[in-house]
Amino acid sequence: MARKGKLADDTEHKDMNRDMNIKEREKEKVLRNEAKVLDMRLKKRYLQKKEEGMEKARN
Repeated sequence: MARKGKLADDTEHKDMNRDMNIKEREKEKVLRNEAKVLDMRLKKRYLQKKEEGMEKARN
C-alpha cells in the first residue's frame, strides 16, 4: 500500500537525506584514506632523505 500526502513526502525526503548522508560519509572516508596514504609516503620519503643526508655527513 502506497502512502499518500504529507507523511509520504516526509518519509521519502528522510530516505533521500539518509542516502545522501551515507554517500557523503563514504566519500569522506575515501578522502581520509587517500590522505593517510599520501602522508605515509611523504613521511617515508622524508625519512629516506634524512638518512641519506646523515650518511653523506658521515662520509
